Amino acid sequence: KEYKKRPWSIRERVMLKEHYSTMSVTELQEKVLPSRTENSIRKQVATYVKEVGVFRQKEIYAKSKSTKQ
Repeated sequence: KEYKKRPWSIRERVMLKEHYSTMSVTELQEKVLPSRTENSIRKQVATYVKEVGVFRQKEIYAKSKSTKQ
């Protein structure tokens, strides 16, 4: 596969913030942000947490990571 890095749009960030607390990372990638990889979604969340503080429900992030193990 050939991946092309591109900046996150404001619309994508808004959609991520709206749905992150109610969906797993896998669901976000499949239903809301199909053009983004699960890893890029996790990295965007981490960037947001660094910039702003805490995302609404960190346990969903942890849950999606634990299902991969």
